[in-house]
Amino acid sequence: MNWAWIAGIIAMLAVVWTPWPAGVAVMGLVASMLGLIWSMHRPERVRLPVVTAGAMALAGIGMWQLVTGSTLYGFGTEVRVAAWGAAAWTMFLAANGRGNAEELRDGLLWLGVCVAVLGVFHSLTAEGQLWWSLPAPAGMRPFAPFVNVDHFAMFLELVAPMAAANLVAGRREVFSTCSLGVMTGAAVATGSRAGAAAVVLTLVVLLVVRVAQRRNDWTAAGLVVLATAMVLAAGWERVWMKLQVEDQMATRRELNVVSKGLLDENGWKGTGLGTWRYAYAAKADPKVPGDVEAAHNDWLQTGVEAGWGGLMVLGMMGAWCVYRCWRRPWGWGTVLLLGHATVDFPLQTPTLLFMWALVAGLLGAEAEKKERRERVSALARR
Repeated sequence: MNWAWIAGIIAMLAVVWTPWPAGVAVMGLVASMLGLIWSMHRPERVRLPVVTAGAMALAGIGMWQLVTGSTLYGFGTEVRVAAWGAAAWTMFLAANGRGNAEELRDGLLWLGVCVAVLGVFHSLTAEGQLWWSLPAPAGMRPFAPFVNVDHFAMFLELVAPMAAANLVAGRREVFSTCSLGVMTGAAVATGSRAGAAAVVLTLVVLLVVRVAQRRNDWTAAGLVVLATAMVLAAGWERVWMKLQVEDQMATRRELNVVSKGLLDENGWKGTGLGTWRYAYAAKADPKVPGDVEAAHNDWLQTGVEAGWGGLMVLGMMGAWCVYRCWRRPWGWGTVLLLGHATVDFPLQTPTLLFMWALVAGLLGAEAEKKERRERVSALARR
């Protein structure tokens, strides 16, 4: 099962730069393939984590909007229903898979390192083109396979805590040290302020935990040296220049104001999943240039599109992830991504939604298995 997950993520990465409908179509095909493999090795007990129910609820809200005709743009809502439906199915499969969870996390870590190295090398050599030959959108600096550098950094956000958790547990220390060091350098090189902060925060928290554990050994020192070397080699100037900007929330503040107005106006009804762009166009802020496709705040965008009910569902999913991560720190990437979603739009990108759904689903699988073992141990002691 594990090889199928890795193959599925690689397929998603291959189309991450394509238009939304194409990405969702591949997401559905990958999820269907994984479902077919899962059906051949179905577990005795089927689990439905809270986060899976939340994704189903968001897809259900979109379906209700389609049935009642309360969406501004039917096709946009259909695409988002398909995306959240595929995400729910992905979470369900991850929570009920038969593969070895530790081996899968190691596979994701290897994939994260490969993407980090490829992305930095690509950005330094491609001269602004995607895959050294394809034209990139104006103003973009692609980190292959991503066109959006913030989304590249978010992919690393999801994976970096897995390396940190290995180091806390004293597992695969050399590999995990190298992985976290490389990903730190790559995240800083993107110039993404929130992405760099998230990965660096993971590194700092890890070092604090190592000190608290009184494990001030070569690993901590080597990690600091490697991370520093990677930051210097990959380049830190872009993120430093962005941090010097006087108004860190320029443009996003105006988008937030319009989004809050749309949320208050539409209340519980919402404008329809996948319709924020069209709702915004009617009340666009003249100070924001160009055609804005996303709110750059997935929380507000979910509220505008799915109403207060959708926003509450997303909050429930986030709270569940926080609760599970206290005992399974390798999953903190799900929380970091939701935090980053307050200033960007990862959940609008099929590849990141798929990856987040996979890690969130694994949190449910791990929780259920551990709780079952604890119950069996308690019964045995009686």
